[in-house]
Amino acid sequence: MATKVHGREVCHNTALLEVKFLSQLINEAIRREFTESNPIARLGIARAPQKLKPELTDADIAKIRARLASEPEWMRTCFEIALYTGCRFSECSIPMENIDLDGGTIRLRDAKRKEDDPRKYFTVPIHTKLRVILSNLKRQGGVRTCNLSSDKNGRINSFFRACGVQASFHSLRVTFVTRCHRGGLSQVEAMRLVNHSSSLIHRIYSRLNVEDVRAAQSKIPLP
Repeated sequence: MATKVHGREVCHNTALLEVKFLSQLINEAIRREFTESNPIARLGIARAPQKLKPELTDADIAKIRARLASEPEWMRTCFEIALYTGCRFSECSIPMENIDLDGGTIRLRDAKRKEDDPRKYFTVPIHTKLRVILSNLKRQGGVRTCNLSSDKNGRINSFFRACGVQASFHSLRVTFVTRCHRGGLSQVEAMRLVNHSSSLIHRIYSRLNVEDVRAAQSKIPLP
């Protein structure tokens, strides 16, 4: 099942959610005696399996970087910040006052948390390879690392596909978490870097493969 709304493709699960909402409205109409039955109740249509966002390979990253050279600066800035912090797209727009080059830290705003959540803001160390970019942005005197309008997320996802990479911008978060695990960080350390509070959500982002666990298997003390 697939259709388009306002020019954008709507997937099976999104359409199914709309059908369920319509069913709820009809149930309310039954309660108010406007109708006698709900013809779309219990249709038995299953949700489609969730597509896993892939980890970007080194080759993918190199390909994207090469194409980014001719793209607007906000694209390059977002890509590098997300690659080295694992932050979400909207979180790449960081107030310059939240970047402490002397202390080597970035204060990020978690887009998924409520404003009164004590973990809405969290601080991460500046990755060595990100320091030059942030230093240059500081010198330019801007208020934020980049300005992001609502349409830019779609634009950069389209750019990824144009590069021949079957992934979205959010794959950078998947890549960061996976490489945290591959690099030997504990789950607690990796969760702290991306501000995850749920280990269940955190595991969704890990793409460790059979080769990653081969060495671990040899440590199991079996007879």
